[in-house]
Amino acid sequence: MSLSRNEQALIELVTGDARARGEEALARARSEAARLLREARAEARRSVHRSCEDARRHARERIAAAQASLETARRLAAQRRHAALLVEGWQALPGALVERWRQDDTRAAWVAHALDDALRALPRHRWRVTHAPGWPADERGAFAARVVAATGELPELIEDATLRAGITIADDGTSIDATLTGLVADRADLGGALLRHIDADASEATP
Repeated sequence: MSLSRNEQALIELVTGDARARGEEALARARSEAARLLREARAEARRSVHRSCEDARRHARERIAAAQASLETARRLAAQRRHAALLVEGWQALPGALVERWRQDDTRAAWVAHALDDALRALPRHRWRVTHAPGWPADERGAFAARVVAATGELPELIEDATLRAGITIADDGTSIDATLTGLVADRADLGGALLRHIDADASEATP
């Protein structure tokens, strides 16, 4: 059976329209697929970026924690070192002071400092000065002369064999205790001074 030209034309119209719609649908599908692919790639890049940022943040946090831990360890080690050095310092201090009392120059400075304190703190009356053994007569004479010049009174000088080092200068009810026992009595001030010396020595030793 042969188709009429009208039927043939209708078939061609229908099939042409179907092809056009198919091609249009295929183009839309390809466009949508391309869009989805772009979005997927963009999301993948964002995900990688977030992962990298997270990794960097975690690394920074770990580094900060390690630095804090190291600083704490250093501080605790310094505290332990200070404590050990203080113990050694307290043990060595009496012997060191006795040795200073035996040396002419350091003993003279020791006595002069005590006298300066007494001149500031004590009334200008006759003083009673108690001293450890080992203070030569010429030094005692020079000391007494200076006291007389400052107070107008000759001091009473008494040697006390129980004292290991130093002197006390006393008026009625008031005294300057510059003996070994008196000097080491204030552990708080001396401990602070020892620590300052320890820190100063550590700073000088650090290259």
